[in-house]
Amino acid sequence: MALTYPKKYENDINPETWSRDIDPANAEQQDLNGFLLHRMAHYKDSKYDDTAL
Repeated sequence: MALTYPKKYENDINPETWSRDIDPANAEQQDLNGFLLHRMAHYKDSKYDDTAL
């Protein structure tokens, strides 16, 4: 299942890099925001909880 980004963050992220790895040497603020939000959405959607991590 593909994760979608929260629409309230649409202006804060780069949709082209959503769900992709980014190059830290060339990343811009929107790329980093999207990377972090995607990871947060992934863990929230998964079955992992505090003890499983």
